[in-house]
Amino acid sequence: MKLSTTLNIYSLLGSTNPPERMIEAVRVCAECGYDAVDIYIKGVVNLSGDELDRWIFDMQRAIDECGVSVSQCHLYFGKVEKDNLEEYEDKIAKTMVIADRMGIEWGVIHGIDYTKLFGVPLEETIRLNVEFFKRLQERVKPKTLGLAFENIMRHEFADPDTLIEICRRASEYGKVGVCWDTGHAQLSEGVDQGESIRKLGEWLKCLHIHDNHGRDDEHILPMMGTINWREIIGALRDIDYKGDFVYESGQPTKHLPEDDILRKELIRYSVSLGRYMLENF
Repeated sequence: MKLSTTLNIYSLLGSTNPPERMIEAVRVCAECGYDAVDIYIKGVVNLSGDELDRWIFDMQRAIDECGVSVSQCHLYFGKVEKDNLEEYEDKIAKTMVIADRMGIEWGVIHGIDYTKLFGVPLEETIRLNVEFFKRLQERVKPKTLGLAFENIMRHEFADPDTLIEICRRASEYGKVGVCWDTGHAQLSEGVDQGESIRKLGEWLKCLHIHDNHGRDDEHILPMMGTINWREIIGALRDIDYKGDFVYESGQPTKHLPEDDILRKELIRYSVSLGRYMLENF
């Protein structure tokens, strides 16, 4: 497995994540030892025209110059309400177009919990998400990009069986898989992470690796919380997982001083931690 990270481990400053800082984050993450990066495409959803073209050009140049790979990205996500479903789909489609232009293999999305929104049975939520996937495929017609549905805490999508059923049905219409978020799984009652990963098997295409203490979605580095990392990495080996080992752990660095001394030191530590886990667990 290649060791990768979302760019917000560097680019996130407090509550801001400026698009231009994501480009610098590629260089910093490569310098600190990462093999690959995960691009937060949601962060450029409001760019358009020449501004968007320039960002894509600069980002691609940084990736090429630094020699890192990009196998996955996070597409648009946000709070879904009954009255913003169309806007939500529009923004996912726009970020799909950007990711596909960049040749990225997988884009992570959050499915829509129609059961929570409208009180429909789980079977109907599955059917409607397959239709949602089909519309996106027909609208964007991606050349390289597949969509990976993420497990969401306290949500119909916490259950790997639900994710597998969506993938099974949606595969008729395009490239589809699952993103397993370890922090979300830790906060989902009754979810055994090793068992879930083994059950997902070949449907598992992406990872969001982060830790917590079982109460809040903290997005801290592995081994700073209570997740059993030996179990998770063992299960990934059991299924011969082919994707990257991707941190989504931007919280520990976001409030560090802007001179970057401590931020880079912590990023270098995160690389050492990841390599130790992948070599010894």
